[in-house]
Amino acid sequence: MNNIRLTVVFVLCLVFLSPALLSLGIRFLPDTSMPQTGGSVKVYSEKSLNIVLPSVNDNLVGIIVRVKNSLRVNANLKFQLFDQSNLVVAESVVNGLSVLDGSEVRFSFSSPTFKGQTFKGVFSSDATEQEAMEIYLEKSSDNPAYVLLYKPPSRLGLISNIYSGWLKHLLGI
Repeated sequence: MNNIRLTVVFVLCLVFLSPALLSLGIRFLPDTSMPQTGGSVKVYSEKSLNIVLPSVNDNLVGIIVRVKNSLRVNANLKFQLFDQSNLVVAESVVNGLSVLDGSEVRFSFSSPTFKGQTFKGVFSSDATEQEAMEIYLEKSSDNPAYVLLYKPPSRLGLISNIYSGWLKHLLGI
């Protein structure tokens, strides 16, 4: 009888403590899920792709886009983040050899405080038009399909969000 109680207590502890332990490995939180994609736009040395990022929250650490790279050439795809004064506040570069065709590519950067500001992002490349990588657009739109990544404000807040989400689902709220 004691073995059954110990087993039940152990399993309950495991079930309720594992999310807290697993959350220690979370470095980035996405703002939304990746939108459905439609067409794509080539990005090469003579053609860049601009994007407007309005009302960005605190702790922005990256952006994810889906990239078409069927040739896998040795060319760089660069993302630059500009503030309202047109100054570069963040930059990240990914080499085309490391990008699989149709994969989601993360551009990461360190985060100064970005809360409540509107930014312009620019994707550019040093590739020729024949070697160009393409960035997928949102379905029925000319805007790039992207997801913003944020650093969790605090570990304790992240853990409380996980458990409150559990309670909402369990109680049907």
